[in-house]
Amino acid sequence: MVLLPAPRRVVSRQNRKEHSPVSLYPCSSCGQRTKGRLATAYIAWFKADGARTCYKMRLCFDCVLRNIAPLNKALREADTTSLTWCPICKSEVVGSDLDPTYVTMYLPKSEGQEFAYQMHAACAAKFRGPVTQDGILQPDRGVILGPQDSSPTQDWSQVV
Repeated sequence: MVLLPAPRRVVSRQNRKEHSPVSLYPCSSCGQRTKGRLATAYIAWFKADGARTCYKMRLCFDCVLRNIAPLNKALREADTTSLTWCPICKSEVVGSDLDPTYVTMYLPKSEGQEFAYQMHAACAAKFRGPVTQDGILQPDRGVILGPQDSSPTQDWSQVV
Protein backbone atom coordinates (compact mmCIF):
# COMPACT_ATOMS: atom_id res chain seq x y z
CA MET A 1 0.00 0.00 0.00
CA VAL A 2 1.38 3.42 -1.00
CA LEU A 3 0.33 6.57 0.84
CA LEU A 4 -0.22 9.54 -1.37
CA PRO A 5 -0.09 13.09 -0.08
CA ALA A 6 -3.43 14.73 0.50
CA PRO A 7 -4.51 16.91 -2.38
CA ARG A 8 -3.69 20.57 -1.81
CA ARG A 9 -6.47 23.01 -1.62
CA VAL A 10 -5.72 26.11 -3.62
CA VAL A 11 -6.91 29.31 -2.02
CA SER A 12 -6.63 32.50 -3.92
CA ARG A 13 -6.05 35.77 -2.16
CA GLN A 14 -9.47 36.92 -3.24
CA ASN A 15 -11.18 34.00 -1.49
CA ARG A 16 -9.18 34.31 1.73
CA LYS A 17 -10.86 36.25 4.51
CA GLU A 18 -8.96 39.38 5.33
CA HIS A 19 -8.79 40.10 9.03
CA SER A 20 -7.01 42.80 10.91
CA PRO A 21 -4.53 41.31 13.36
CA VAL A 22 -4.67 42.50 16.92
CA SER A 23 -1.68 42.76 19.19
CA LEU A 24 -0.55 39.61 20.93
CA TYR A 25 -0.32 41.42 24.27
CA PRO A 26 -2.83 43.82 25.78
CA CYS A 27 -1.83 47.42 26.36
CA SER A 28 -0.29 47.79 29.84
CA SER A 29 -2.18 51.02 30.43
CA CYS A 30 -5.72 50.48 29.10
CA GLY A 31 -5.73 46.66 28.91
CA GLN A 32 -7.11 46.57 25.35
CA ARG A 33 -5.80 44.45 22.49
CA THR A 34 -5.65 46.84 19.59
CA LYS A 35 -4.96 46.53 15.88
CA GLY A 36 -1.31 46.45 14.97
CA ARG A 37 1.75 46.45 17.14
CA LEU A 38 2.30 48.08 20.48
CA ALA A 39 5.10 50.42 21.48
CA THR A 40 7.39 49.27 24.26
CA ALA A 41 8.53 51.72 26.92
CA TYR A 42 11.18 51.15 29.56
CA ILE A 43 10.62 53.70 32.32
CA ALA A 44 13.41 54.02 34.87
CA TRP A 45 14.47 56.18 37.80
CA PHE A 46 16.89 56.09 40.68
CA LYS A 47 15.72 55.69 44.26
CA ALA A 48 17.13 57.76 47.12
CA ASP A 49 19.72 55.04 47.85
CA GLY A 50 20.98 55.21 44.24
CA ALA A 51 19.45 51.89 43.13
CA ARG A 52 17.86 51.88 39.68
CA THR A 53 14.21 50.88 39.24
CA CYS A 54 12.87 50.04 35.78
CA TYR A 55 9.46 48.98 34.48
CA LYS A 56 8.48 47.72 31.04
CA MET A 57 5.17 48.76 29.53
CA ARG A 58 3.56 47.80 26.24
CA LEU A 59 1.47 50.73 25.08
CA CYS A 60 -1.10 51.14 22.33
CA PHE A 61 -1.05 54.21 20.09
CA ASP A 62 -3.74 56.03 22.10
CA CYS A 63 -1.97 55.44 25.43
CA VAL A 64 1.36 56.71 24.06
CA LEU A 65 -0.50 59.82 22.89
CA ARG A 66 -2.18 60.19 26.28
CA ASN A 67 0.78 59.40 28.59
CA ILE A 68 4.12 60.07 26.87
CA ALA A 69 3.50 62.48 24.00
CA PRO A 70 2.27 65.33 26.27
CA LEU A 71 5.61 65.29 28.11
CA ASN A 72 7.55 65.69 24.87
CA LYS A 73 5.14 68.34 23.64
CA ALA A 74 5.48 70.31 26.89
CA LEU A 75 9.26 70.26 26.59
CA ARG A 76 9.15 71.39 22.93
CA GLU A 77 6.74 74.22 23.67
CA ALA A 78 8.54 75.40 26.82
CA ASP A 79 9.70 78.97 26.61
CA THR A 80 12.91 78.16 28.44
CA THR A 81 16.36 76.79 27.81
CA SER A 82 16.57 75.35 31.31
CA LEU A 83 17.55 71.71 31.65
CA THR A 84 15.57 71.40 34.89
CA TRP A 85 12.07 72.17 33.69
CA CYS A 86 9.25 69.84 34.77
CA PRO A 87 6.99 68.82 31.85
CA ILE A 88 4.15 67.80 34.20
CA CYS A 89 3.54 71.04 36.09
CA LYS A 90 5.43 73.18 33.54
CA SER A 91 7.70 74.96 36.00
CA GLU A 92 11.35 75.11 36.97
CA VAL A 93 12.70 72.43 39.32
CA VAL A 94 15.02 73.90 41.94
CA GLY A 95 17.30 72.39 44.55
CA SER A 96 16.87 68.93 45.93
CA ASP A 97 13.33 68.55 44.57
CA LEU A 98 14.74 67.24 41.25
CA ASP A 99 13.64 63.64 40.60
CA PRO A 100 14.40 62.63 36.98
CA THR A 101 12.63 59.86 35.10
CA TYR A 102 14.17 58.20 32.05
CA VAL A 103 12.11 56.67 29.25
CA THR A 104 13.41 54.54 26.40
CA MET A 105 10.62 54.21 23.85
CA TYR A 106 10.55 51.63 21.07
CA LEU A 107 7.84 52.52 18.59
CA PRO A 108 6.80 49.72 16.19
CA LYS A 109 9.44 49.09 13.52
CA SER A 110 11.66 51.90 14.88
CA GLU A 111 14.90 52.32 16.76
CA GLY A 112 14.73 53.18 20.44
CA GLN A 113 14.42 56.81 21.48
CA GLU A 114 15.66 58.00 24.85
CA PHE A 115 14.04 60.77 26.88
CA ALA A 116 15.06 62.28 30.21
CA TYR A 117 12.36 64.14 32.09
CA GLN A 118 13.45 66.35 34.98
CA MET A 119 10.50 66.39 37.38
CA HIS A 120 9.57 67.64 40.81
CA ALA A 121 9.40 64.77 43.30
CA ALA A 122 5.60 65.11 43.59
CA CYS A 123 5.15 65.18 39.79
CA ALA A 124 7.44 62.18 39.39
CA ALA A 125 5.42 60.24 41.97
CA LYS A 126 2.20 61.06 40.11
CA PHE A 127 3.70 59.96 36.77
CA ARG A 128 5.24 56.77 38.19
CA GLY A 129 2.13 55.57 40.04
CA PRO A 130 0.44 53.99 37.01
CA VAL A 131 3.83 52.71 35.80
CA THR A 132 4.42 50.74 39.00
CA GLN A 133 0.81 49.52 39.02
CA ASP A 134 0.55 48.44 35.36
CA GLY A 135 4.16 47.88 34.25
CA ILE A 136 6.38 44.83 34.59
CA LEU A 137 9.27 45.31 37.01
CA GLN A 138 12.55 44.56 35.25
CA PRO A 139 15.44 42.75 36.92
CA ASP A 140 18.14 44.85 38.52
CA ARG A 141 21.05 45.44 36.11
CA GLY A 142 23.29 46.56 38.94
CA VAL A 143 23.37 50.18 37.76
CA ILE A 144 24.03 52.62 40.57
CA LEU A 145 23.67 56.39 40.40
CA GLY A 146 26.74 58.45 41.17
CA PRO A 147 30.47 58.22 40.60
CA GLN A 148 31.87 54.74 40.26
CA ASP A 149 35.38 53.44 40.81
CA SER A 150 36.98 53.96 37.41
CA SER A 151 40.39 52.57 38.29
CA PRO A 152 41.70 50.68 35.28
CA THR A 153 42.13 46.96 35.74
CA GLN A 154 44.91 46.82 33.14
CA ASP A 155 48.11 48.84 32.86
CA TRP A 156 47.33 50.93 29.78
CA SER A 157 50.62 52.85 30.01
CA GLN A 158 52.20 50.18 27.82
CA VAL A 159 49.95 51.12 24.92
CA VAL A 160 50.79 54.82 24.71
